[in-house]
Amino acid sequence: AVFADEFRYRETQNVPTQLEKLKLTEADFDSLKNVEYVLNPLRRAQKALEGEKYINISLLPLVINEVRSQLGLCEGAVDQEAQQDLYQLLCVMVDDFKARWGESMSYSNEVVRASRRRQVGIPTYAFWASALDPRTKKKLSKLLDAGEQVRLWVDLFEAVKHLAQQQQQEQNIQEQL
Repeated sequence: AVFADEFRYRETQNVPTQLEKLKLTEADFDSLKNVEYVLNPLRRAQKALEGEKYINISLLPLVINEVRSQLGLCEGAVDQEAQQDLYQLLCVMVDDFKARWGESMSYSNEVVRASRRRQVGIPTYAFWASALDPRTKKKLSKLLDAGEQVRLWVDLFEAVKHLAQQQQQEQNIQEQL
């Protein structure tokens, strides 16, 4: 369709445009389909996280886990010999994903920074939101082991307790004034 439009609306007759000069082959279109297949998990993740009318940070651990799983499936489905370019693309994507989100799913209340001070892994608040969100709280047990779940709930309890203490202190100061 893109090539047909390009031909139909070109500026000068009998002068091919840059796009028309490409003349993609069937193998090129197969490669594009393969790239689309590899990028599809990332498209679905973006769709899941782009809600405008609802809070979606609680979905982050589930989405990251699903993308990790789908990239692994894609990696296993690619023929390294026949699809070298696709395999190289996928390897770069998997390496980048692991550098950003870690080798595996794990909860921690400590922030780890990588290059450019970018946080590695899922933010603590995203796990807390998942634990509290009715849509995701039951699914969290499939992502974290029992010890990590206990740490998450203890951290969440301590954070709420700390917040309550701060509010009480502020209220005491207001009463003294």
